[in-house]
Amino acid sequence: MNTWVKKIYDRSPYQVKRQMANLEAYRRIRVRRGGDYQADYQSLDLLEMLQENQEEKQLLLLNELLSYIGKNIPYYQEKDIPKQVEYLSKLSDLPIMNKEILRGESVRLINENHRSALWKGWTSGSTGSSLHYHRDKHSMRYEYALYERLYEFACQQENPIRARLSNVVIAKPGAKPPYWFYLRAMRQLQCSTDHIEPSTAALYLEALARYGVVLGTGYTYSWLRLAEGVLNLKERSNPLKAIVTDSEGITLSQKKVVEEAFSCPVYQTYGSSELGMVAVQCEKGHYHLLDRIHVEVVDSQGRVLPYGEEGEIVVTDLRSFDAPFLRYRSGDLGILEKDGCGCKWKGPYLSSIAGRVEDYVVTSKGVRMTRVNRIVKGVEGIKAMQIVQDKPGQLHVRVIPDEHFCPEEMKKMHKKGESFMGKIDFSWELVETLETTASGKVRYLIRNFEA
Repeated sequence: MNTWVKKIYDRSPYQVKRQMANLEAYRRIRVRRGGDYQADYQSLDLLEMLQENQEEKQLLLLNELLSYIGKNIPYYQEKDIPKQVEYLSKLSDLPIMNKEILRGESVRLINENHRSALWKGWTSGSTGSSLHYHRDKHSMRYEYALYERLYEFACQQENPIRARLSNVVIAKPGAKPPYWFYLRAMRQLQCSTDHIEPSTAALYLEALARYGVVLGTGYTYSWLRLAEGVLNLKERSNPLKAIVTDSEGITLSQKKVVEEAFSCPVYQTYGSSELGMVAVQCEKGHYHLLDRIHVEVVDSQGRVLPYGEEGEIVVTDLRSFDAPFLRYRSGDLGILEKDGCGCKWKGPYLSSIAGRVEDYVVTSKGVRMTRVNRIVKGVEGIKAMQIVQDKPGQLHVRVIPDEHFCPEEMKKMHKKGESFMGKIDFSWELVETLETTASGKVRYLIRNFEA
């Protein structure tokens, strides 16, 4: 939604929100299923992809990509990159892209002649530093076709009715149900994450059954919170055949809790807003890479590490031509392997991804809330930030300001936080650096108590 439309949506009653959300769903479906979507969907065999050797296919895609961006993308025309490489390993000779380059070279990193083929996206970033970017719609449509095939594989049913748990605003804090609405174009029950608590678990289950939902999607930790409530119910019926999650991750033991509560398998995916879906988790807990991307793991100097060593995950989107992500630093740490997973899937996989188990904050009523980075959306003048919580219902924000910082913007952040947490004790300070983990990665959220 455009900014002004989003403002109208946020201030509207439930019935108006439902109508506006359905209109937005129709718009998104037209974008997602246009172009080559149907051809991609028909040609995809997910199991074959996960079991085959991808190197020959990926090398062909990479050389097509290099030839195209060398002619059409100003940033890479100046880099004088090769039009062809003999081996995938030669990718390491090419320059690495990071968020700072993406932010500073946004105009020269796209094909201006094909701007209509681009989708404009936004993310708050892992440290609260906002990032605007473009994605190639051709790559996005291939990704959506992959998701559809994954959904069908997971629940063994074509075009399943799904329920999505995400941070779409459905109702205000403390409002009465319903905490969801049905999006006809997507065959999707859009559910609020802000109202999941033990007392509402039965209501969510009833809604899943009423709308014929057989597949769960959305934020992993939200499904864990709902699962914990479901397990406390004396009687429960679980209509779901599978859950396919995105965004943050949960541990294997937490995953078992979700599977027990809903009596179905859970497939976690790994990716990001800029890159889309990168990998799918197998039964052993490893993330197997999809053919639309190529992954390297590098050290702090950008040197490619051997299999089995931990470093930063660097991703190349092999299907993104008009807005290329060539050797893009993801900001996540991981270990790349190619043998010894022990599952039925073959090919390279990430045996470990650091920082994918997201923390949560606790409201004054004891409700755990995830996806707290939405607190910064629409707030200007912040280079990076970190949220610290010392007790329930309280937030302290450490801010590294940019040249446009204005203290009045923090009032906006306070109001945004209360829109999904209810009343909070809010404070902030300006800092020069943010607290990091032992590995040097900034933790976006620090909670200093057990809950």
